[in-house]
Amino acid sequence: TMQTEICSICLCTPKLEESLRLSCDHVICTSCGSQASFHGISSCPLCRMPHLLDVKQLRNRLDAHRQDYRTWRTGGQKGAAG
Repeated sequence: TMQTEICSICLCTPKLEESLRLSCDHVICTSCGSQASFHGISSCPLCRMPHLLDVKQLRNRLDAHRQDYRTWRTGGQKGAAG
């Protein structure tokens, strides 16, 4: 069975692309994450673990990570010198 993710703030059931899984493993929807970030909240609403909630910054970091990984996979970067 597939587990349904529920936003820890508004209790909605967001689509996969509209949800944020925090490093503490709690889930919030992108709308609540954006609002929380706008109001200066920078922690999980359930356990208060510090976390970046700004959806735009999170997407930018993810895009940069994916680009770095693609570059590494295609041989554009060398591994650790040893």
